[in-house]
Amino acid sequence: MKEELVSISAGMPVVKISNPSIELTLQYECWVDYVGDTFDELLKLRKGKGNNLNWMVDIVDAGKSANLLKDLIEITKSVP
Repeated sequence: MKEELVSISAGMPVVKISNPSIELTLQYECWVDYVGDTFDELLKLRKGKGNNLNWMVDIVDAGKSANLLKDLIEITKSVP
């Protein structure tokens, strides 16, 4: 069976940070502590890693991936 991939997106631009600060690192650590399990599940589904900015997943996992991405967005709104 041929592998079919689909791209998922949150509709947000990718932001590149030229000088990450200590505060940003602490914010990231807090975010990972808060949403880490959901993010790990999404990472497990990712295909086509590398320099490609698109997140590719198997077409059969598209629904699950989209739901995880929506969950990440909602959970991120509640990060302390």
